[in-house]
Amino acid sequence: MHRLMLESSVRCVGWQWPALNLGMDGQLELQWWHGTKSLTLVVDGSKVSYLRAWGEDVQLEMEDGEVVDSPDFQNLWRWLQE
Repeated sequence: MHRLMLESSVRCVGWQWPALNLGMDGQLELQWWHGTKSLTLVVDGSKVSYLRAWGEDVQLEMEDGEVVDSPDFQNLWRWLQE
């Protein structure tokens, strides 16, 4: 995760450090906002998952998945900055 953040801070346009939270089960949560969009990464051990939202409708305006490598995160970051 540390490598992912360092690479992203250099390669991603408009980079901002995230808001940090600890989840109820001890996961690290990183959150960014841009306009009506939000991006949350959840780090649980070696697994990194994401939730991206562009509205309040859970069925139609949110998506989740797993971040496997730096290009995955960079694509999410580009989406957030659009």
